[in-house]
Formats: sequence, structure tokens, C-alpha cells
Amino acid sequence: MITYNRMAYSELAIEALLKCPDAEVFIIDNGSHDGTVEWLKSNPFGYRRPHIFFNKENIGISGAFNQFLSMTARFEICGKIDNDTIAPPDWIAKMLPLMNHTDLLQARHHIIPATCPGGWDEFVKPMVRKNGLIYNSYIGGSGILFNREKVNKIPVTESKIMGWRAFQVENPSLRKAFTEEVEIKLLDEDGYPEEYKEYYKSTGRI
Repeated sequence: MITYNRMAYSELAIEALLKCPDAEVFIIDNGSHDGTVEWLKSNPFGYRRPHIFFNKENIGISGAFNQFLSMTARFEICGKIDNDTIAPPDWIAKMLPLMNHTDLLQARHHIIPATCPGGWDEFVKPMVRKNGLIYNSYIGGSGILFNREKVNKIPVTESKIMGWRAFQVENPSLRKAFTEEVEIKLLDEDGYPEEYKEYYKSTGRI
């Protein structure tokens, strides 16, 4: 998980993430200046202490993601979840067996069908269904598992949030799919809260 401000979101997202058993948790703070750093340093997190790293300044999502990749070469499967995302405790357990059929796997969430007037069913209608998965040319960056061997470096783009998409474009042979087995909740799915408008402007979303 990469954190950058939005401390109220991070508190909820990390609490949910630490309820997921049998996974090592890495948190990279990307230059927060709203109290997140102090909260991360002072919080004991109970018996499940995550690995926490701090950047003095924001180096973009791609830069922080590449830091994570440099730390995790020993793993076969890795995951990424944003600090605005609430995942159920069994999300990894449900998604892990499906990784035999894909390289990148994303849970279902509300924002995806929001881009399609017909909802989720209409959104996935033109996609290929196979092995219990829904294959597509692009999947997002939160609530994902990925084959670590297939993901080595994310390109740094002018837009802070487009590196993950650029990586997939540059690697067309990757198998990319959604699963309906797991649904995650995005804390900003009902719109961008006024208190975080500056954050969304800085990432190019609004």
C-alpha cells in the first residue's frame, strides 16, 4: 500500500488490510504532510507489524511502486491495494488460486461499472470469460494480485497515475483479468470529498 495524505482513509484501509492472514504487508508513505507519517510511526498495529518505509517527498505512484518491487523479488505473488480501498479479510485467499490462469488479477469494485451506464454486466459483456475469470486488455491498480516475475518496473509518466496503464500497454502479452469472486470497496466511490480535493488535483483526477 502506498499512502499519500488522506490519513482518515489510510487508517481504515490499513486496519482492513491487516485483517488479511498469511500475508506480509508493506506500506510506503510517499511524502505525506497531513499527519500520516506521525500516525504510522506511533501506531503499534498490534501483533501484525507491517514493513513501513518513508519517502521525504512524493516521487509519484510509479516511483513508490518500483520501490516496492525492489523489495519483493523473493515473492512469487504480490498484491497492491490503494489507501482508499477496503478489502475483505479473505480477498487474497479467494484470488490466489485463480492466479494459475492470469498474470494480473483485479477484484471487482464500484468505480468500474460507474464508467459504463449499463453497470457491471454491460461493462464486462464484450470481454472474454474463461477459467472463471473475465479477461480484459487493462485492469486498474487497487485490489490486484500479480505474478511478481512478470512485473519488474513501472514506467514513470507525466501523469502520476498513468504508469500502471503504460506498463500494461508496453507488455501486451500479459494475461489480465477481473474476478467476480471478490468485491472491494473504494472509500471515494461516491465522489471526491471536499477535504481531499487538493489530493485529487495533484494526481490529475480532477
